[in-house]
Amino acid sequence: MRSLGYGLDSENAMSNLTPINNRPAYLLVFEALQEEILSGRLGEDTAIPTEMDLCKQFDVQRSTVREGIRLLEQSGLARRGSGKRLYATRPRTSEAAESTSRGLERHGVRFIDIWEAIATILPETAVLAARKMQPKHLAHLHQLTANLEASEDSEHIVFLSVEYLQAVWESTENRVISIMLQSLNMLVQSSLREVFDVLPNPRTRILKAQKHMNAAFDSGDGALAAKWMVRHVDDLRRGYEVAGIDLNREVGALSKSG
Repeated sequence: MRSLGYGLDSENAMSNLTPINNRPAYLLVFEALQEEILSGRLGEDTAIPTEMDLCKQFDVQRSTVREGIRLLEQSGLARRGSGKRLYATRPRTSEAAESTSRGLERHGVRFIDIWEAIATILPETAVLAARKMQPKHLAHLHQLTANLEASEDSEHIVFLSVEYLQAVWESTENRVISIMLQSLNMLVQSSLREVFDVLPNPRTRILKAQKHMNAAFDSGDGALAAKWMVRHVDDLRRGYEVAGIDLNREVGALSKSG
């Protein structure tokens, strides 16, 4: 099989690692195609070479190529078009966020870790959003606030509150910010109902913050938007404390005990 550009420095490699040449050929095919897609050399919705072409390029059997392609599809990096032709694609933000969320949970992140990250990122995200906000984004935020004001259902209030914050970070059109904040949101989402239930007048408090942020976004005032975002995030920490949730406890441990 021809080299696909993968190897290890033999002087630095650990003795218990499997030699690179002994790795399955289909895995090397997958990794080579994955690199082409993630690097952008094989652009979104670009047709991937046919199985026969890949066999010639990599000098492998068709079954090897098919197994590599199967892994590519499972990873969300390829899709079938008309005539079963394969096209390159990139993972959606939600898929990347879910993967990041699982990784953070496995690393034993605590509620305090998540809150500190949110408290650091969200206010600056509000500043960026105020600078990049488009009319369609503003209209969406105002509609979410109106829906929140009209809602009496606690579950719906939680949902709309999360939707509002997501709309703010998505308005930045920054994939890194969106993936990071969505992954953090996934970690705490199950506990938000408990937090909202113990806060005094949660809808009133959330509405006040949202209306002030909307006004700040309307005028492009990033500093004011950040100020109210800070207050909004501080309410989240207060809710955890009132609910008796130990901020030093691991998120995964809490979900398992519940």
